[in-house]
Amino acid sequence: MNFYSSAQSIEGTVSDHSGTVSHVMIVVKKKAEPNLVYKFATTDHNGNYKIELEALNDSITIQAVGFLKESEIFTLKPDTERKAIIKNLVLKEKSQELREVVLKTKKSVFIKNDTTNYNPSAFRDGSERVIEDLLKKLPGIEVQESGKILFKGKPIKKLLLDGDDLFDTQYSIGSRNIDVNMVEKVQAIDNFSENPILKDLQESEDVAINLKLIKGKTDFSGNANLGVGLHERYIGSATGLLVSSKNKGFIVASVNNIGSNASPYEFKSAITSVEMIDENQFRPKKLISEGNYYSQLEAKYHNFNSNQYTNANFLTKISNKTVVKINAGYYDDHLKRFNSSTTEYNLNNEKLIVENKEQLSNRPTLYNLNFYLENKPSKNLIWDFASKTNYDQVNFNSSTLNNNEQRLNNVRSNSFFNKQIFNLSKRIDSLSAFKIFGIYTKGKSPQNFTLTPGFDIIQDQPGTFIVENNQTSEFEKEVFKVSADYFRRFGSYKLRLSSDYTHERNLLATNLTQKNANLETIENTSLQNDFNYTYKLPTFYTSLTKKIENNYAFGVALTTSYYLFDLKDYIRQNHRSESQLIMAPSVRFLKNINTYSTLLVAYKYEALPPLENNLFEGIVLTGFRNFVSNEPNFQFIQIHTYKSEFDYNNLLKFRRILLRASHEKRKNNYFARNTVLADNTVSTFFFLPTSRLAYRFDLNAEQFVYPVRTYFKFYGSYSIGFDQNIVNESNLRNIESRNLNLILSITPKITTELQFENKTNYLTSTIYVESLKTNSFQFFENKTTLNYNYKSLLRAKSSFNYIIPNLSYQSEYYFWDLEIEWTSKNSRLKYALYANNLLNQTSFRSIFASDFSITTASYRLIERYILAKVYFSF
Repeated sequence: MNFYSSAQSIEGTVSDHSGTVSHVMIVVKKKAEPNLVYKFATTDHNGNYKIELEALNDSITIQAVGFLKESEIFTLKPDTERKAIIKNLVLKEKSQELREVVLKTKKSVFIKNDTTNYNPSAFRDGSERVIEDLLKKLPGIEVQESGKILFKGKPIKKLLLDGDDLFDTQYSIGSRNIDVNMVEKVQAIDNFSENPILKDLQESEDVAINLKLIKGKTDFSGNANLGVGLHERYIGSATGLLVSSKNKGFIVASVNNIGSNASPYEFKSAITSVEMIDENQFRPKKLISEGNYYSQLEAKYHNFNSNQYTNANFLTKISNKTVVKINAGYYDDHLKRFNSSTTEYNLNNEKLIVENKEQLSNRPTLYNLNFYLENKPSKNLIWDFASKTNYDQVNFNSSTLNNNEQRLNNVRSNSFFNKQIFNLSKRIDSLSAFKIFGIYTKGKSPQNFTLTPGFDIIQDQPGTFIVENNQTSEFEKEVFKVSADYFRRFGSYKLRLSSDYTHERNLLATNLTQKNANLETIENTSLQNDFNYTYKLPTFYTSLTKKIENNYAFGVALTTSYYLFDLKDYIRQNHRSESQLIMAPSVRFLKNINTYSTLLVAYKYEALPPLENNLFEGIVLTGFRNFVSNEPNFQFIQIHTYKSEFDYNNLLKFRRILLRASHEKRKNNYFARNTVLADNTVSTFFFLPTSRLAYRFDLNAEQFVYPVRTYFKFYGSYSIGFDQNIVNESNLRNIESRNLNLILSITPKITTELQFENKTNYLTSTIYVESLKTNSFQFFENKTTLNYNYKSLLRAKSSFNYIIPNLSYQSEYYFWDLEIEWTSKNSRLKYALYANNLLNQTSFRSIFASDFSITTASYRLIERYILAKVYFSF
């Protein structure tokens, strides 16, 4: 194609016989310099291109390889009248080589060694805002509601930025807030090792994700948005990203009251995050409930909040040997909820109906500060130190109506947690290395619960009116652990020898009092706990793995532990000391069937020591109608776990199949004795040498079907569990539960402008008592989403959600949301209009079943609103 031009632009659409073609590289050359590229452009996901030309006295040529040549001469008008030249290119194959258009396409997925590389533009439809939105669309990657990210079914260890670990275990800060337009490539890494000293000496099943950022755009960049809507709804946030060879930084600040959450923290019954769950064994427990905010719906429908979140992350490479990292965060929210429920209990052929209404208000606040220092004195030596501190406080209030009896509840919680970690690794030679690890944690979680009016628990004066109950509870936990590991490679064998020592101390003090009409405070030792539970644990661990010509791999391991227990119960004047030797083996066998398929068979034995929350005897008030206690026992819970897994991964063809079967057998366990009355429920946990069995079967499948241009994603799980309990003086009852969950997602590619997705979720649960069917429920949900993108300037998204909480009841819910977004010509400004819950569903009712009750629960929803929003990037 030849044009004689002065200052001018050329634009149009590139297509072939099947429609518009994205990611086509168009190269412009001057006729006088045919071997040099003068200008170039790449078509967007809608096949559009635009090339700006400077004034020049020469003809230009747009060259292509493998397509028929078209040639036209354009006569240009004077500067004041000229418009852009519109030229739509239709690519047609020919039998001889042409040089008129150069077409270059990037592979959407390619694999190199242990790294799966994704080209984000091949999966985007224009609706993505942040990294998390993109990751949800990549084959093999899953993002859970909590922010936890999985690759090939495994939780990722890290989310890296250009290979640097800026966020540590709080990676959802980045995935939920970094602008998706900053990312050039996503890399999923198998066999990931944080420690380069041990990379070829230690078998690793860890996975990580690395985000390759667009070069030249990332010295410093950021974006901000602000939205306001009807009914005083608002949302706003600002982020800044600093990236250079030596420094990386990310800061985010956000506020909203539309149920959105930019933080790594979730709040359904207590503050949780992916990091907190991983640290659960080190954190002190909480006994008193801080409200129930669970919902089967998306947060934007039910989460009445007033959220503020700020976080700053900074990493600097002081030298080639030293890295320093600091993370600081602040989270504050005000959560509101109105719950209403009716529970029908079936108690030994007697029925009891309990009606509850509860107005909840919760103010959680959290402060977080992390520090990390890494030093590499030499290529064979590396050490690091990390310090993490969390402090959170919760002020929970509720007004409850339990069978027409009203009570006021107030819970105040303050939790503190500090963790210090030290690692040192030394490479001895090419075949061996050692590692020294130390960790010290300390935390406490004091809680104070006031219930007005209260229960007469002591009953020393029957008929006495109790003005209030006051329940205090404070767990304190301190852990010190040090270990030394030796790694050695012998040909295809890898050996690990490890010895460690753990000292753990748990303190618990609780006191439940009642105040009568004369404002006299009454106490009883049966309602108190004060104990010091300590155990010391020297352990020796050895493992041996072997690979046979990349076809087979097996591993055996043995953990030998000697437990020394000491429990001092100051209330009951009991002092108990015991010791026990535990040997726990594990075996795994892996067969590489071919390049894409593996078969895994594994067995593991564990013996879990008594947990601190199963050792207190005094009754504790945990909610407005719930009490809990234990019959302590020092027996270990013995667990045998069996697993078999077939994994087929061919992400190059967008095909993945995971079949997994697992079985867990507990030779002994804690069981519950429940006493259910009209105004309260008391649960006492006791130990029995009785087996508890569980079976689970999973099927995950992904496939792109080329003839219909449709991506299918399926998840299915079926589980069977066996348990026992006692209800209202019954005999020990045998309980069986069967659960089936099926999720199917279908994403056809209609056109480059129009994207469609349909996701169907079906869940059924059935409970049997003594082999007789007792309770069951079935949940169904279907969500349809349409995305329309016009030349990257106008985008519209419509979502329609259909939900049946229980197929046994005639109760249906419809939700419709709409988004319209317009992008300015300079791409820095975007304007959007959001409409949420357009059908104005005002409440939602769901059904839950247990082995002795069925609960119908309902709660209010956020009413329909429209919100206008503006985005600015820099």
